[in-house]
Amino acid sequence: MTEEGRPGTAGPDGAARTPQGTPAGFPSVGGGSPTPPIRRAAVPLALAGVAVLAVVAIGLWLLLPRGVEPGATATPRPTMVTEASPSAARAPTATAPGASDPLPSGTADPKPSRTADPASSGDLPIDPAVEARIREITEQVPPIRGLEPLEAVPFRFITPERFEVELRELFAAENAPEQVAAEDDLLKRLGLLAPEAELEALVLELYGSQVAAFYDTRTGSFTVIQRGEDAEFGSADAVTVAHEYVHALQDQHFDLEGTAVADPAEGDRASGALGLIEGDAVAVMVEWAFANLSFDEILELQEAITPGDQELLESMPPVLRRQLEFPYTDGFVFVTAVRAGGDYQAVDEAYAERPVSTEQIMHPEKYLAGEDPVVVELPDMASALGEGWTESYQQTFGEMLIGVLVADGESAPLPTVPGLLPPLPNAEAAAGWGGDRLISLNGPDGAWAVVWQTAWDSDADAGEFSAAAEAAMDDLAFPHQIDASSAVTGLDDPMLVLVASDAAILETVRAALPVE
Repeated sequence: MTEEGRPGTAGPDGAARTPQGTPAGFPSVGGGSPTPPIRRAAVPLALAGVAVLAVVAIGLWLLLPRGVEPGATATPRPTMVTEASPSAARAPTATAPGASDPLPSGTADPKPSRTADPASSGDLPIDPAVEARIREITEQVPPIRGLEPLEAVPFRFITPERFEVELRELFAAENAPEQVAAEDDLLKRLGLLAPEAELEALVLELYGSQVAAFYDTRTGSFTVIQRGEDAEFGSADAVTVAHEYVHALQDQHFDLEGTAVADPAEGDRASGALGLIEGDAVAVMVEWAFANLSFDEILELQEAITPGDQELLESMPPVLRRQLEFPYTDGFVFVTAVRAGGDYQAVDEAYAERPVSTEQIMHPEKYLAGEDPVVVELPDMASALGEGWTESYQQTFGEMLIGVLVADGESAPLPTVPGLLPPLPNAEAAAGWGGDRLISLNGPDGAWAVVWQTAWDSDADAGEFSAAAEAAMDDLAFPHQIDASSAVTGLDDPMLVLVASDAAILETVRAALPVE
């Protein structure tokens, strides 16, 4: 692993570091929900271009004094950042202030009423008082973040029905059916998704119910989903607007779309970059709420989530739920560590050299020390296996998803943030991750195989992962093998995982590998 101190931080030698520009692999910024339209080619890669955020639950927990317990229904109400709104109608209903337009007004175009057909016209009219409140929020956020708007930021309110249409359109535009099928197959082959489950349906259900708002990097605008026919603009809406406006400032200053991780096979890298973006927005949101909401308004946040929302969230496979929450929860901790009690200058500098793994988000000290993942490149397994074999999927899992695997579908008994996924058991078995690469292959007559090469920080870390993975995969319906070998030359502390459709295929794959 490389160890070169990050921009604006002290390196291993104690010397101060200066920004080095955008690292290779980042067109200009980085990361899956949010904000970038980061192509999250990590499970579920089906979420390419979509990001979400657990605003309400983490906000409520951070804002309440210790000893004051939020209600049992407090849970994440995410927002998302999308590369482009799938809707053909992009006309915003209003505009937040920008450098050249300090006091914008709503558009003059007539807007549909709340009784209009949501499938054809989902934009809702915005009350002048609400518009004024939003302008007030967007004027309060820049001084906290230390970034001034460079241009006006349009916004709109839409119905949940309109959002469902746009979400489905976005999903279809960003995810080829064969890619979704390959991701679905992989999750089932590793035991992370039930055999009867459908990845696409689960993703659409999860995001359709949990997303509160989204920022569109192509239009530079944000959208709030107004849930409830007579819903008032409350504190949950206010913190959501503050959060989304941070994304607009990030985009204007750091080019979120142009710097997104575009390679769908680099999901862990994309999730790492996303952790910076969402953690940044959560941190500002919390500071804004502390400064501008009363105690009663903070308590009101828990009313934004219904028991039905909570039940749906808890019914989701951990692999989906963890990805939904990770950028906001772990990202907030990461940004707090990077700031080290100071302002946001160090965070600004981090955009020039984004985190390149979920490990760096989960262990900020590794990012600050410049400890990057080991690059693992597997051989051409389809050619090695011969006629009829094709590679359907390739990915880097990273520490976050490995943590879900070794948790074996369980959660720890005591959550640290009400409404959010509790800490996963066996987390230490994923914490020594050094790098990995996974390939899923399809063969003739329904045969298939998964080749997953991992590297670890030490022999002890490799052994700890092996034991936890073996226990987690003990009830897997397919034959598998885990041992301390490597299909990659010169890889330190390796652990190779093979899974196949039957024992004969497992042996065939093993024989085709150039194992050291």
